[in-house]
Amino acid sequence: MGVKLIILISKGLIRDRAQRRSTMFVVAIATILMVFTGFIFFNSPGDSPWRFMIYWFACSWLTLLLILLALYDMIAERARLIAEHRKLKEEMFGINQDNRK
Repeated sequence: MGVKLIILISKGLIRDRAQRRSTMFVVAIATILMVFTGFIFFNSPGDSPWRFMIYWFACSWLTLLLILLALYDMIAERARLIAEHRKLKEEMFGINQDNRK
């Protein structure tokens, strides 16, 4: 039950443009805050090397998540614009891109 719920929530966040961009904004703010506080409080691994490594791994994971969400957003927007362009061409010129020879 838990895994299916996580998958459904993830699909919902990815497919909805407004939710995807809101998620990207929140992740970007969280990443910036984590990196900033990390440089202040976890600057040296001398205190606890495991805590230092886990913290910076979490920062890296959030950065990677942000990059992947941005790439997916660019690809999804490009596909949406291509479909919209094709639809406008069909409306204006009566050209069907799928059936033309």
